[in-house]
Amino acid sequence: TIFDAVFEGVMITDSSGIIRLINKTAQRLHMGGEIPAIGVPLSDCSPHDWVEVKRVLASGQAQTGRTLVLPEAEVLVNRLPLFSHEKVIGVVSTAARRLPASARRT
Repeated sequence: TIFDAVFEGVMITDSSGIIRLINKTAQRLHMGGEIPAIGVPLSDCSPHDWVEVKRVLASGQAQTGRTLVLPEAEVLVNRLPLFSHEKVIGVVSTAARRLPASARRT
């Protein structure tokens, strides 16, 4: 699917912390650790990420450009709240591999 062909890892978590959607890239980034899957609590497979997702759920404020160290890579993460009728109902998280300093353009 197009969702699985996206370069970035994408995961949607509901307001109770259950993973509702995740693409293959996000799962690959977790290889070597507990691999997230649909229907699984984020706290069970990625407790460090769950701490930050809870902050977004509570505040309704996005987090952008945060660094997260996963088993397969250091990634830059964006976490965006999902709203319905002015209430936060979940979080969309995106993750992209962080390039080493030597590979970045100056």
